[in-house]
Order: sequence, then C-alpha cells, then structure tokens
Amino acid sequence: MKRTADEMFKEELLEDEAGELKRVKKEDISIDSHLGVEVSVGTADPITDFEVVTKKMGVEHACASLTEVIKMLLQYKADTTKIVSCLSLLRDRSTQLQILISKFNEFLRETVTTLTDLKNICVQNSISLIHRGENTNSDVTKEESDSFLYDDLIVAASVDDAIDDEDDLLDDL
Repeated sequence: MKRTADEMFKEELLEDEAGELKRVKKEDISIDSHLGVEVSVGTADPITDFEVVTKKMGVEHACASLTEVIKMLLQYKADTTKIVSCLSLLRDRSTQLQILISKFNEFLRETVTTLTDLKNICVQNSISLIHRGENTNSDVTKEESDSFLYDDLIVAASVDDAIDDEDDLLDDL
C-alpha cells in the first residue's frame, strides 16, 4: 500500500528539555515553538495563512503579520481583490479587540500617506478608520472616519468646480 508524504510524516521526533525524544504530531501547535519556526502570513494565500497564524500565534501576531503583507501587496501592485480581502479581514478582526483598534487606525493613516494606491482602494471599497459606533474603545468619531476617506475627494471636487467656473467665464468673453 502506498502512503503519501503527509501520511508518512504526520509525526516528528523532537527532543524535549530533558533531552528525551518525543513524538509530536505535525498539526500540534507547539511544534513550531519546538523547532523555533516563525509563523507568519504569506502573500500567496494570506486569508488562509491568517487563520492558521491566528490559531498558532494569536490574533495580535496574525494582524501584525497581515499588515506587512498588505504593504507588500500594495508595493508590488498585486491584485486589488486580494488587497481588499486582506484589508477587510484585518479591519474586521481589529474591530473586535481594543488593542488592535488603534493599531489598525494607525496603520491605515500611515500607509495611506505613503502608498497612494491604498487611498483609492479604501475609497472605492468604503474601508475606513474604526470609529466609536463600531467599538466604543475607538478614539475616532464617525465623522472623523468618514472625513478620512472623503476629505480629499471634496477638495478635489471643489477644485474641479473652480476650474469649470473659470472656463465658463472665459467662454463668456
């Protein structure tokens, strides 16, 4: 009977603190700590990776790892759908924990100023700062959250209107 590699290597021998060898299942979360392996979210399948990292390392570590992946995806002009999925997941999970709310809001503010593609993605998909209406622990009001997305658009629209008005005046001459 043939066996797959997955079946053959379901367990691994690891040395414990006393120097004795123990059999450990690969699915066992502790195997990563025994092997000194850093678990993080990757760019190929970040949503699935996020869930695995959350189970193994906790949601705070997973969110920090996902923010780095989002920056990489933006930097390398990855598929917008993947970026939106990552941002939505990060925002959703961050809304649930007080410590993550301010980290998400800070990440979004900083990243929008350095990577302009993110601003467009956020506006098109209505992804904004987490406000008090979503979690009372947030220090951002609903108005601040809305203005974060749309202030630049309002300024741009008023500049366009001013240019149109100027063109109309020139047409009258």
